[in-house]
Amino acid sequence: MTPILTRGVGHFIYLENLESGDRVTVYAGEKAYSDSVLSKESVEPADVYMAHPKSDATLILPTCINRDAENRRCLERLVVVAKLVENG
Repeated sequence: MTPILTRGVGHFIYLENLESGDRVTVYAGEKAYSDSVLSKESVEPADVYMAHPKSDATLILPTCINRDAENRRCLERLVVVAKLVENG
């Protein structure tokens, strides 16, 4: 399995490789949460809908996919949405 988040990089560098149905495991301390990817989409950096509270166990993974390195700005964001399928 390829790690999505790598220390030192600060971005979810392999997030673009996720597809609908893929499993993502998120750890909170010793507890693991398994989520199934529902969708991914490209959005404008100012589009913050993904930060709005959800009424269910929804995982939102945003990252910058088009970066203006000179001005240190994100020009486009990728948002991956997943739903909790198992927690342990």
